[in-house]
Amino acid sequence: MRTPLNPPGVNPPRGNYVQAVVVSAPTLVFVSGQVAMDEDNNIIGKGDIEAQARQVFHNLRVVLEAAGSSLQDIVMWTIYDTNVGDHMETLNRIGREVMGGVFPASTKVGVTRLSHPDYLVEIDAVAVVRSRPQPAVEQG
Repeated sequence: MRTPLNPPGVNPPRGNYVQAVVVSAPTLVFVSGQVAMDEDNNIIGKGDIEAQARQVFHNLRVVLEAAGSSLQDIVMWTIYDTNVGDHMETLNRIGREVMGGVFPASTKVGVTRLSHPDYLVEIDAVAVVRSRPQPAVEQG
């Protein structure tokens, strides 16, 4: 079970997040930071925050679905952004679109650079698992 929490006595959220998410579930999935790279190791949207954000959310969705979860089951994410001021409107708009109004607890961190100079945004997440995960792929 996933219950969003915005209690009185603290500032109300001003973006796509809630102050906390209370979870009572048997299984969680912890998703590593996802970047704008496709399954063939191509960087998507060099210099284009919208294209990169869409690829990041696509990657999150694919990983979560393989784990028996979904974007709407995310209870906490951290967004690492190379230009918080310029990217905020785009990331908020795409976040509202893909999350369907269900927002997690959130931390946004402004960074000077990610693991590759062409990455503009990276998101890691924790989500509730609702069904049996797909079989694991061996690491090589």
